[in-house]
Amino acid sequence: YVTYRGTDPVNYIVVLGGGYTFNPDWAPSSNLIGNSLPRVTEGVRLYLAHPGAKMVFTGAGGPHTLSNAATAARVAESLGVPNSDIVLLDRPMDTEQEASQVSKLVGQQPFILVTSANHLPR
Repeated sequence: YVTYRGTDPVNYIVVLGGGYTFNPDWAPSSNLIGNSLPRVTEGVRLYLAHPGAKMVFTGAGGPHTLSNAATAARVAESLGVPNSDIVLLDRPMDTEQEASQVSKLVGQQPFILVTSANHLPR
């Protein structure tokens, strides 16, 4: 694998899903719980530092709710990320499926993975 150096160009900022709920009456960020909001805000920070990159959000949803990916994307949009720079991977149900879908999307292109430290061993 290749370690990211701060000056390297990146094409994607991949933000892995985490805890969330969905209530359309709440502010977008109020729907992200636990480690999810810090992941999204760090992803937006990195997005702003890398013009031209796309933000990728992962995470499925239940049958009667917005997906984790779409919920996180709403937060990013509320922070100024245009919808045209957002990619949703909202079918994966676990980390292994997320990794497979991200691999298919980015291939050998450079990307940054945003997750939580306790999630890295997966």
